[in-house]
Amino acid sequence: MRDLRIIEETMRDGQLSLWATRMNTEDMLGIAGVVEGGGFCRACVASGAGFNTAVCFLYEDPWERFRLVKKRMPSTPLMILVRSRNLFGWRQFPNDVVDLVMKRIAAVGFEWVLLIDGLNDFANIAYHVASAHRHGLKVDGTVFFAVSPVHTDEYFVAKARELVALGTDVLTFYDASGVLTPERAAALIPALRAVTG
Repeated sequence: MRDLRIIEETMRDGQLSLWATRMNTEDMLGIAGVVEGGGFCRACVASGAGFNTAVCFLYEDPWERFRLVKKRMPSTPLMILVRSRNLFGWRQFPNDVVDLVMKRIAAVGFEWVLLIDGLNDFANIAYHVASAHRHGLKVDGTVFFAVSPVHTDEYFVAKARELVALGTDVLTFYDASGVLTPERAAALIPALRAVTG
């Protein structure tokens, strides 16, 4: 039997979808011990949207939130989602800001960064991958699935190769819209595995 590993997403995507990222730190800390005991390979506990909401709506310090969550989950590797050149904000940031963000992410206890670019334009995250590695972080690179004449199996295989060439530690094939059919997956997933190992 193959090894099955699960990434826990309650504190990031679960609350994003249900409560527009309004879960406060106290509630996160209340469930953190349960997540810690779940044996997850990692837990994605934050994103740009959650970071923004903590500051603008909950009036909480997101950096302190991350430190406290890590204390409650010492053996579960933590992951944070970073949105391409926007990082945690709504405009593009230069490389020196990317470096500062990666440094702070590592300092508060994250081990992983999930890097995304909604257009699969990986030139936008190439610097991020190198910066994350310099700060001791592992990188999960993401290929977004879509259905269009452009989004062929060959396109997705080429995009996976780009992430491998950038040095990402793992690749996530993300069907955010829920439109990947079993028939399409039967051909596409083996092709992606062949180029990523």
